[in-house]
Amino acid sequence: MERSRAMTEKVGRNVSLSALAVILALVPFQDRFEIPRHAAEFAVLGGFLVRLYGQMGRRFWVTAALCFVGSLCLFGAIAAASVYSGRATENVLQIMTSFITQVGALYLFMILVFLSQFVFRPEMWRVHERPIKITLALAWAFGIIVIISAICSTDHHESFRFVRKYLAPYLLVYAIAVETFYSWRHYRILLTTIYLTGIIVTSASVTARYLYNYGGHNLRREFLQSKILRSDTVRDEETNREHEELRNQWPLGHHNRLCSYALMIAVIVWLQFFVTRDWELKTLVAISAVVPIWCMLLTLTRGGWLAGLAAALALIVVINWRSIWVLAVVAALTWAVSPAVVRNRMVSAFRPSTYTQPKESVRTRWEIWGISLEIIRRHPLLGIGAGWEVFQDYVRVHFASDDPTKSEPHAHNNFLCIGAESGVGAMAAFIAFTALLFGQIGRAVRQTARQSKARFVSAGFFTLLTAITVYGLTNYSLRYTIGMEIWIIFALMTMLPVIARAIPTDERASVEAEVAKPAT
Repeated sequence: MERSRAMTEKVGRNVSLSALAVILALVPFQDRFEIPRHAAEFAVLGGFLVRLYGQMGRRFWVTAALCFVGSLCLFGAIAAASVYSGRATENVLQIMTSFITQVGALYLFMILVFLSQFVFRPEMWRVHERPIKITLALAWAFGIIVIISAICSTDHHESFRFVRKYLAPYLLVYAIAVETFYSWRHYRILLTTIYLTGIIVTSASVTARYLYNYGGHNLRREFLQSKILRSDTVRDEETNREHEELRNQWPLGHHNRLCSYALMIAVIVWLQFFVTRDWELKTLVAISAVVPIWCMLLTLTRGGWLAGLAAALALIVVINWRSIWVLAVVAALTWAVSPAVVRNRMVSAFRPSTYTQPKESVRTRWEIWGISLEIIRRHPLLGIGAGWEVFQDYVRVHFASDDPTKSEPHAHNNFLCIGAESGVGAMAAFIAFTALLFGQIGRAVRQTARQSKARFVSAGFFTLLTAITVYGLTNYSLRYTIGMEIWIIFALMTMLPVIARAIPTDERASVEAEVAKPAT
């Protein structure tokens, strides 16, 4: 019997791990491979159910069913209060029917995962340390608050769609991933998947730009300009002449999302260097860092450049603050080799007009941040409802713009967007969750020896979280498929203190030595 349970556990874990790798490989292509990506998400859930099979008794399943029914009753009462207050435009039955049809199955999965993590934990699973439990609890609290805000939304249909497509899958994959990673080998598999996919995608994005510029007369320039690149007409203040400004955006569909992805890949290169065992391959990995960095520059996203600078500073501080001169050398070299359009964009950060002209993106962000704070002041408890289309419609109706074609689908800030959509409670939970992730990585750094492989890996994750957090201050990055990748990375960070103890110092260490052991 025990042997059968162990085999079931191994099969389920491997299914979930393989599906996570598939998801990470498909992330950059967004809706182009939507069916395979959703199939991989279901495989993650299926692998988890296989692990529960045979390890959970009838009491677990009955408790899950009762919790599901009880939650529906509680959510119905919340919906009734929303209808009574005049906030909701439909009756309770319509709201709950929409919830069950759109979110019901995923919410039942959430209950199963939560109960298995905190109430009926299988004996074969590793016992989590307290900081990991608190981090998981904050993630679950954040998810529940967002679901409640969706029930009380001004447009609950759109909010439930947001929960179904983004929040619930993100949270489920994060929680299951935490239960899936138990060895350094698992980290190597996922980091290598992210790295290889990222290098291929950023290389293709950069190549497409130069094909557009120098590829010849037979290229479909209209297709490249509309799908691969974003073309803006800008005026040079010194010459007072207009010129075309191209921004890379393929395959993420927007230059901000591509910059976010390229930024993460640039940091992943550091981690991949220590994942790779052969020194010849390590050299190639180090050289490949040029590709995502160059791609990030060609997006012309100043917020991404700022996040990259903050990430580099974080890495130097953790590794050796005396190496700060390296950053100055890299900055000078970047300036020297950058094309004119990138240099002009860099210089624009120091022009006063960048922060005063109405059409500048910085001025737009200041305005939308102020609007978001006003929304939080008006709706502090549960916000206006989850989903950026809810946000966009609310801003259009309640904050009329001089430009009727102007549209702001989000707050250009992760924390403010969460606060405006789902209230102060959700924002506080996510801020605390992020702080605990920094704490988890800090624990991993403190428990590793200086100049050790484990210290360099931990420093890489600290750099990655810094990049994600700082970039999230000027852009809303927790959406679309990029959001899924970020939540999987959050799972890697959550388990880092445990895994760091299993990172071998010998490159040829056996797989058995890489299995994480509980703290003693």
